[in-house]
Amino acid sequence: MNTLKRTERVIQSALGAEKQSGSISRFDAAWGQHLKKRIAYWLTVGPFLFFLFAIIPIIILLSIETDFGFALAMMLWGGLGMITAVIGIAESIMYYRGKSVRAFLERIVYWVFAAFLVLMSPYIWGFMLIPASGGDLIAETNGGVPLIAAFTVVFVFILAVVIPYSTAYASRNYLKWKYSQIIADGKRFNFDVRFADILLKHLVWFLLGVVTLGIHTAVFLPVRRRQFIAKNLFFEGEGKADSCFNGTVFEFLLLRIVSLPLRMILRGEIAESVLQNYIWRNTVVSGQRLKFCGSWNSILAARVYWLALTIITGGWWLLLAHRTAKARFIVENIKIDARGNN
Repeated sequence: MNTLKRTERVIQSALGAEKQSGSISRFDAAWGQHLKKRIAYWLTVGPFLFFLFAIIPIIILLSIETDFGFALAMMLWGGLGMITAVIGIAESIMYYRGKSVRAFLERIVYWVFAAFLVLMSPYIWGFMLIPASGGDLIAETNGGVPLIAAFTVVFVFILAVVIPYSTAYASRNYLKWKYSQIIADGKRFNFDVRFADILLKHLVWFLLGVVTLGIHTAVFLPVRRRQFIAKNLFFEGEGKADSCFNGTVFEFLLLRIVSLPLRMILRGEIAESVLQNYIWRNTVVSGQRLKFCGSWNSILAARVYWLALTIITGGWWLLLAHRTAKARFIVENIKIDARGNN
C-alpha cells in the first residue's frame, strides 16, 4: 500500500496534478477505506449469491435415488450453513468493532438469517419435494403438481426474499458510509433511511424487473434509484424534507442514447461531462441545488493521470484505487448552485 501511495504521488508530481485535499468540496475516504467498504458490501451479499449458484448441484444430488446422494447433499449444504455462520460472526466483529451494541446485534441477526436460510433449504427440497416424486423432476408431487413447477415457485420465492434482503442491507450500510465522506462547498452529506424503507424499494424493484423481463431494471431503475437516494440525503445539521432528484426517466434515457456515439466514436470525456452535469444539476439536497463544474478537458486530464498510474503499477492501481479516485474527482467538482434551489 505504501508503494502504491508513493507511486501515485510521483505521477501526480510528474503530471502537475496536485491533490486537492484542502478544497472546499472533497471526498474524505482513502482508497484503502473505500476498498474495505466494498469488500464488506460483497461479504454481505456474497453468501446469498453463493446460495443461489450452489443450489443447482445440490438439487441434482437430491434427485439421485440413492442414500449416498441424499447424504452428500445434506453434508454439503449443512457445511455451507456452518461456514456462512462463521464468516458472518467474523465479519461482524471485524467491521463493527467500536460501533454500538445495537449495530453489532443487527449484523449478527442478519447473518443468523443467512445461515438459517442455507441450513433450511435442503430440508425443503429433500423432505418436501424430492421424495414425493421419487426423485423425478418431471413427475408430480402428492398434490398433483409437477415437481419442476413446485421447484420453480419455491426458487422464485427464495429469490424474491434473498436478493432484495441482502442487497438492501448491504446498500444501506455502504451508502450511509459513502455519503458521510462527501463535503460539498464545506457542507458534509448525510444519508439516513430506515431498513424497512430500503428493503421495500429493493423488493419492488426486483419484482418489477422480473415482471418486465429486465426492462424496468435497464430503463427505469437508474433514475428511480437516484430519486430514492436523493430523497434521503441531507446536509449535516439540516433537514432532508426538500431533498430530491428532478431528473426524469425519458430525459435520462435520451441522454444515454445521445451520449453513446460520443463514447464510441468521438470524445467519451464530453459524454461524461454532459452526464455529470445533468445528474448534479437535477440534484437538490436540503433545498439547495447542486452543480458539476468539471469540464471535458479536466476529465481527459484525470483519465490520462489514471492511465499513467495503471501502467506504472502494472494494473494494481486500477484494481484497488480507481473507484476512489473517480469519486474524489467528481466530488471535488461539485458545488452548491447559488443561482437557485427548487
